[in-house]
Amino acid sequence: MKMTKYAGASFIGLDDLQDGPIRGTIAAVEPGQYDKPVITFSNGMKLSCNKTNVSILIRALGDESDDYLGEKIEVYAGTIRYQGEDQAAPLVRVLEREPGEKKKQPPPPKPPKGDLDDDIPY
Repeated sequence: MKMTKYAGASFIGLDDLQDGPIRGTIAAVEPGQYDKPVITFSNGMKLSCNKTNVSILIRALGDESDDYLGEKIEVYAGTIRYQGEDQAAPLVRVLEREPGEKKKQPPPPKPPKGDLDDDIPY
C-alpha cells in the first residue's frame, strides 16, 4: 500500500521555520480553504496565505495572482496582530531580483502523490 496518499500536502508551518527562512519560486496560486489563497512553490511545498501575507504580496506584486508566477519569495517566522493579540505566524517577503535578472517562468509544481499516480489499465 502506498502511504503517500495519507501524507497530505507539504504546507509550511512555524515548525518548518525554526532553522531559518525558506525561499522559493512561486509556481501556482490557487484558492484554498477558509477563503485563503494557497501558494505552491516549484519544489511542491505550499503556503496558506493569511490576510497579512496577501496584503504584502499585493503591495509588492499587484492584485493579479498570475503576475506572481516565477517570483521568488521568502517565508519567515514573524508576528501578526490577531483579535487584539500578537500571534506567531509565517510571513512572506518578496525577494529582489539581481540586476539584469529577468523573471523566469517556474516549472509546473510537482503533481500530488496518491490515487492519481496509479497505472491506468487498458
